[in-house]
Amino acid sequence: MQRTPSNKMFFEGNTNVWHPSQTSINEKTHVHEFYGTTSANDGHEHKFVGTTYPAANVMPHTHEYFTVTHFDDEHRHTISGRTGPAIPLKGGGHYHKLGGETSIDFNHQHEY
Repeated sequence: MQRTPSNKMFFEGNTNVWHPSQTSINEKTHVHEFYGTTSANDGHEHKFVGTTYPAANVMPHTHEYFTVTHFDDEHRHTISGRTGPAIPLKGGGHYHKLGGETSIDFNHQHEY
């Protein structure tokens, strides 16, 4: 699989991390919004956006996630998994790292 650089889930110039947006569901749980671009493979790449499943407002914790890429080259891929543990930010809040491979569709997959 050929991997090309992409501008995935910006945070302090790193790739493969959650966007630092954090939304409280209630006083006990929260979610994170995320977005990114897959690796280029088979002559194309896919963009994706989603929201994690809720997790408790305790440290450490992780989030499960699931989303579907945008439609490109006549197909889509699914993205799912579990984030890494929460990484605290200096000003409060936190972010999570993630990475993996999409579903196999049209005989190929992409990294994200």
